[in-house]
Amino acid sequence: MLSAILELNSYKTLKLDASFNPVAVIPAQEALVDTILGKAIVLETYDRLIQSPTSEWKLPAVIVLRKVIKHFLGHLQCCRKYIHVRDQGECQYCGIDLTTSQGTVDHIMPKSRGGGWSWENLVLACMKCNQSKGNRTPKEAGMKLRSKPGKLTYREYVNLTDKKNTKIWKQYL
Repeated sequence: MLSAILELNSYKTLKLDASFNPVAVIPAQEALVDTILGKAIVLETYDRLIQSPTSEWKLPAVIVLRKVIKHFLGHLQCCRKYIHVRDQGECQYCGIDLTTSQGTVDHIMPKSRGGGWSWENLVLACMKCNQSKGNRTPKEAGMKLRSKPGKLTYREYVNLTDKKNTKIWKQYL
């Protein structure tokens, strides 16, 4: 019984607003409740069935809300976790793979020289490269960035983090 509950918890649903903009990834059970209550419409389902004594439903993979979310900005807040996702866990100087605990956040323009905490000024770096660069710009340190840093959108975040579900969600992202 416990294994069935844990397996059910692994299903996620892409939630879209009425204009088909992705607004969240939620547990599939929550999405099922939203559809039963009439708050959303199911667009895609998994093969997994949920049964009650009188009804059965397929778990929703993609739902669309009946309303538009007015204040969704489309970009995520700049933080260490999302920088790691945006840079796909690679040091932006040498390219080695980093776990979240191994990676450091490097300021392209050092803080001591006026560089702020922004998507365009922060990259994931290994400890060795971050220390080697020190209080210099990459150019001054003779180092080259592997990619130009930019904002991470929610669509990109979902594509980069949920590979298992992305096949079903792809046309909506």
